[in-house]
Amino acid sequence: MSEERKHTSAALYHTITGKILADLGKTTGTTKKGTDWEKREYLIETNKYYGTKMKFAVNSFDGPIMNLLQVNQEIELTFTVEAREYKGNWFNEVKAYRIDEPKINTENT
Repeated sequence: MSEERKHTSAALYHTITGKILADLGKTTGTTKKGTDWEKREYLIETNKYYGTKMKFAVNSFDGPIMNLLQVNQEIELTFTVEAREYKGNWFNEVKAYRIDEPKINTENT
């Protein structure tokens, strides 16, 4: 699914390009230090691999997310996949690291 992989000291990042299919809602709360946080989840469909769909999260630990994604918006998403354990079961979460406008391919123009 990934078009590009970047390895840093702690995480492996992947980049895909696709269209936002749905805004899956938000979760909000307050940290122990009293700081507001917000998590928004979206569904993206890639332009490659037969329209593969993937749910991902955008997190803000210092208040509301300012630049909301829109349904049908084309984006380039750089993300990481993290696993966590809850009551003996393991779950993966796809976390947005960076969101950009898609790059225009000018090789064939």
